[in-house]
Amino acid sequence: MRLLMLNNEYPPIGGGTATANYNVIRQMASQGIQVDLVTSLPQGHAPEVEPLSPTARVFRIPINNQNPHYQSERELLTYIYNAFFFIRTLYRGNEPKYDLCHAWSGLPSGALALLLKWKRELPYVVGLRGSDVPGYDVRYVWLYPFLKPALHQIWGQASSITANSYELRNLAREFRPKDHIEVIPNGVDLARFHSTSLRDKASSETFNILCVARLVERKGITDLIQSAHYIRQVRQNFKIILVGRGDKEKEYRQMVEAEGLGDYIEFRGMVLHFDVPAIYNEADVFVLPSFNEGMSNALLEAMASGLPIITTYTGGTVEMLRGNGLLVPKQSPDAIAKGILEIWNDYALRKQMGERSRQIAESLTWEQVANDYLNLYERTLQAVHLGRKLQPYMG
Repeated sequence: MRLLMLNNEYPPIGGGTATANYNVIRQMASQGIQVDLVTSLPQGHAPEVEPLSPTARVFRIPINNQNPHYQSERELLTYIYNAFFFIRTLYRGNEPKYDLCHAWSGLPSGALALLLKWKRELPYVVGLRGSDVPGYDVRYVWLYPFLKPALHQIWGQASSITANSYELRNLAREFRPKDHIEVIPNGVDLARFHSTSLRDKASSETFNILCVARLVERKGITDLIQSAHYIRQVRQNFKIILVGRGDKEKEYRQMVEAEGLGDYIEFRGMVLHFDVPAIYNEADVFVLPSFNEGMSNALLEAMASGLPIITTYTGGTVEMLRGNGLLVPKQSPDAIAKGILEIWNDYALRKQMGERSRQIAESLTWEQVANDYLNLYERTLQAVHLGRKLQPYMG
């Protein structure tokens, strides 16, 4: 089996989908799987290649990206166009032909996979990650009606479909109720993220509240900032640590300054990959107040680090809360504050939740995720050879 992966996002650009792809392809490379990934290169004039192993490569295709936090519609179309013609070169000469394609999102990767199926009769798996599912993101309410015809084609022509959470699968089924969609969650690197030793802090010590997320509207950062007003009415010695960048960063910084919250909120910006585990080990609680999630990698990293969780009822977040944290309503700063104070005031509860977080994370390794995908690929190819779509797995 020789695999072709398609993903417009891949580190250093992108969010959760990029992180998942990064870890899965490296697991497969370590197992000697033959796999090529075609992704985007933000700036440059010619494709670049990064060998991962003797059997695995990452090809980066220039798209002239103007904003490091997102890709515009023009840039997404540029990725589809440039990647399609680049892949033609991979089929020339003595290069082995691909058996299966994995599109890491419905759009734009799914559109590219559909073109390759029409041109090369290459079967494909399409992965649903969030915004590529109608109804997921309120920012795209106006756009989804225009995308639905294309998504019907992309999902309908796929040999199999996956989602990274049961909540996302349920939303996808509202769009296409008859599709069989398998759930393969994200994973976490347990070797990098160690369980921190939560301790009962003295009243004079600072209580650290951590959020690792892109500073965009969908992550609900405004609500976390506003929660500081409620917390400081009860306790003073706390710090909300925001790790990440995004197109709302300037607005959030201005909000913090205007509302006199500078003593309580710290912007860390982007943190080097090597330094991320230490950030989690500074924290006493992890808060993710998102409006929408597929399955948050940052949430999994916080759990692997042994932190209690406070999050909103959305996507894969709710699936990860099983006695290890608190669910709060969306867009509710006072509920976030109450949750933080509840965990802050009860050390035994905080410790118990942290230990439970680590236990849950230990069942979600990237090695297992990669193996789940390999199992899916094999069953998909068997179904293709029988001339049908993948059926529910009974194993």
